Amino acid sequence: MMQFFPVIEYLPQVIEVILVLIVGYIAAYLVKRGINRALNRIGFDDLCSRANITQAFNRMGLKSVSSLIANYLFWLIFILSVYLSFGFVTVPEASLILNRISIILLDVVAAIGIIFSGIAIMEIFVTVLRRIFSFWNLEQVFAPVDRAIERTGLKTFDVLYITVRIFVMLLFIELALLVFRASFLFPYVTPALVFVQRLIVAIFVIIIGVAITEFLIRVIFGILSAVGVMDVVEPLERTMKVKGIITIIIKWILRISFFLVFLQIAFAVVNLPTGPIISVLAYFPKALLAIVILIVAWWLSSRLGMAFEKFALDRDLPFVDLFTMSIRFTVIYVGVIIALDELGLAIEALYILLAFIVGGFCVALAGVFILGFKDVGADFASSMQLKRNGEVGDTILFENHMGRIVEITNLSTTIETDEGNMIVPNTRLKDAIIIKNKP
Repeated sequence: MMQFFPVIEYLPQVIEVILVLIVGYIAAYLVKRGINRALNRIGFDDLCSRANITQAFNRMGLKSVSSLIANYLFWLIFILSVYLSFGFVTVPEASLILNRISIILLDVVAAIGIIFSGIAIMEIFVTVLRRIFSFWNLEQVFAPVDRAIERTGLKTFDVLYITVRIFVMLLFIELALLVFRASFLFPYVTPALVFVQRLIVAIFVIIIGVAITEFLIRVIFGILSAVGVMDVVEPLERTMKVKGIITIIIKWILRISFFLVFLQIAFAVVNLPTGPIISVLAYFPKALLAIVILIVAWWLSSRLGMAFEKFALDRDLPFVDLFTMSIRFTVIYVGVIIALDELGLAIEALYILLAFIVGGFCVALAGVFILGFKDVGADFASSMQLKRNGEVGDTILFENHMGRIVEITNLSTTIETDEGNMIVPNTRLKDAIIIKNKP
């Protein structure tokens, strides 16, 4: 009988523990039902849905926020009752183990509650930001940026909201680790939190920079239009036969230059190296000047080509298209050489290659002229003979044709026949018979 005395001795403690657990369970259940009904009556889930809190918990597989709160309070009260029930155990070893278990359970529940609170606060914060941005219509300001990155499936403010969510969650995760007494994870969480803080600032810098860039571009083009620069650009674009090309180039040059400035500030905020960006910014004026040189060379080649074409056609010179193409090619070639020098890309091999191309082109052009000017010389000599023997209005007989001379040029003669006007090379008229028509 003595062997049962220890069991009988601890039986009252076991009964007390069981009673406390039963009472705790009943109390937790009643609180759960009461909270659930109260939250449903006041429409708490609808409020959470407006703040996008419900959607966030739905993605985690949870149906409603009110049931989540009710279940959380149930487990919190029940675990508190477990902690209280373990206080009736007087066995030192068992009491120490049970207390540690109950404290760990309480820490877990508290940490989970902090994480859930962080999710709710995160969504509330993002919802408030959305309404503020919508009120000020800021999303329309960044519509050009959204169109530029539409292939990614994201928008400018989507990136901002994601970053804000990460930042808020890291704050609550750090707080949950503190409650859970997991300070050994702080060396990993704290640097991530600091980096996200700086990342948010960097993103704000870039977003503000894009807005400022678009504003400055509008201001700059307004000034250029006011002083008449755009009136000069439009004829230049028509000459180049590429509508809007200069305007597009200027806008993208301004965008890239301003974006690099703000990107440098953003890199400095997150402690990333800014050396490459500084190098690009230092190199950018040379690149801008090179682009301007190429545009001017292109425009000048078009102008000179059209001017020579008009000059040659007025004087009936041969090989007009070939001469025009050679002039345009030469001007563009010189512009490319100057632009490369400005960029510091003076590659000798490239110059030699271009020289060979130009040299070959000139040789071919000379050959064509040598072959072509044989007929040109004959036509010119025949025109001199024709002008000595006749004049406009005289009748001419050649190759079984008869007609009246309408015009005599250095290379050909226009003759009016019964079939219509004929333009005949002068070499074909060297044996023609001319009948002088007296006035």
